Amino acid sequence: MVLVERLQGKPATDSGLFVPRDNLPTLHLCKVISMGPGREEENGRIAPMPNIKKGDVVIAKNLGVLDRKMRRQLMERN
Repeated sequence: MVLVERLQGKPATDSGLFVPRDNLPTLHLCKVISMGPGREEENGRIAPMPNIKKGDVVIAKNLGVLDRKMRRQLMERN
């Protein structure tokens, strides 16, 4: 799992106009905040992600939502 912060795709323009969710980009430019041990493969094995590190800027297709308690726990581990 990778915890990221979105850097673009705000719901409003700089002038304050609201942008409907359907018109936001499907790909998001994000900064890596924290990382887990890797990604789970189909066989259940954890595959490390050596090419990604905290502070990297990545492109994410879908952004999942974590509650504040879970995010705080991830931040404390890293």
